[in-house]
Amino acid sequence: MIIGAGLSGLVAAYWCKEQDPSQSVCLYEKQPETLSWMRRARLGPTCLGQVWDQPWREEDFPRGLPWIRAALDKWAGTSLRDWFQSHSLPVQTTGTGTLFVEKPNAFAESLQQVVKETGVKIKTGYSLESISRQPDGTFRIWSRDGQADVCQGLLIATGGERNHGMALARELGATENPCLPAYLRLRLASSRLADSLGVIEREVRVRCPRTGTAVTGMAQLSARGLEGPAISDLSSRFCEDWKQRGYRIKLELDWIPSQSPSSIRSELDSRCLTGRRKGIGETALFGLSERQWHGFLQLARIDPETPWLRLKGRQLQTLVQRLKSHSLSFSGMGLPSHERVWAGGILAEEIDWGTGASRSADRVYYAGEIMDALGRPGGAHLNLMFASAYLAGSGMALSS
Repeated sequence: MIIGAGLSGLVAAYWCKEQDPSQSVCLYEKQPETLSWMRRARLGPTCLGQVWDQPWREEDFPRGLPWIRAALDKWAGTSLRDWFQSHSLPVQTTGTGTLFVEKPNAFAESLQQVVKETGVKIKTGYSLESISRQPDGTFRIWSRDGQADVCQGLLIATGGERNHGMALARELGATENPCLPAYLRLRLASSRLADSLGVIEREVRVRCPRTGTAVTGMAQLSARGLEGPAISDLSSRFCEDWKQRGYRIKLELDWIPSQSPSSIRSELDSRCLTGRRKGIGETALFGLSERQWHGFLQLARIDPETPWLRLKGRQLQTLVQRLKSHSLSFSGMGLPSHERVWAGGILAEEIDWGTGASRSADRVYYAGEIMDALGRPGGAHLNLMFASAYLAGSGMALSS
């Protein structure tokens, strides 16, 4: 029996049946359908991993790398790509090696069909109440409506977002670190910036002044807050520290990471010579929209109607500072619009990372986010999820 029909649960079920077709494999899901998060109507292109192999860098896996390296070595990014291709799953690869799907809903349906074709039975809408070990070593699971099933081996892949899977694991003797969101959307302490700029989405460099850590990537600012891969990248490293601080933190944003402060100043000085009587707000610069450009002028206390020739040096320098080192304060957090990832879970040292088996309970296996292991956004985390599913599903089948 496999509990949880997300990515890890489905892939684990596939490999369990594939490694030993004689086994009866049943997949249980609480939601009305498998991969419910991928079937959302508004979910756009979605990352599914990265085509890269060793060496696995510590910065790519903020939690658990000493333990999970064995899993990653056995199921590398190329293995994942080849598996998608072998089943004609609608997965594309970018020039940088990122695996993604244009239509997550279609992918979810295709993956479910691939798993069903192996002979795996899927039960959706199944609300599991409890698990108990029987005297003969088998497991009995009870649903909330009183149904009971018995199995020889059990794999839990319920993720980290809900506590129910953790409660089941504790019944089986597991120890866990408390789960908390790892990829975040940060709430602005003041709405002034969002009111001025509107929705702005672009590549930025984000720096945490307290630690000096900086990342470059896409980010989106709106009235909802600041989110995107760059923010998720930082929060995956500091989620516990930020929670302790009540998410009252400061970050510095470089809105134009491709240019140095001196090159931006040179371009502004050049405009002062060539634009002369034109208002500074007439033409937006640096890939910003007109509203965004006017918003940054407002932050620098420059009237958009001011002619270029009347701008003072200190005004231009203030504008450069707002564009290259803009300090933002935050007062809370939310979950990002797309990828939702959780830190914490079953302690990594309680898992055999060669097979996905529990070290504290015989014939129990874990896969996916229920384990205390975490990768960065942009592929690393998904590589880990697929690798753990391959190992746990295969390990359960081969041990039988």
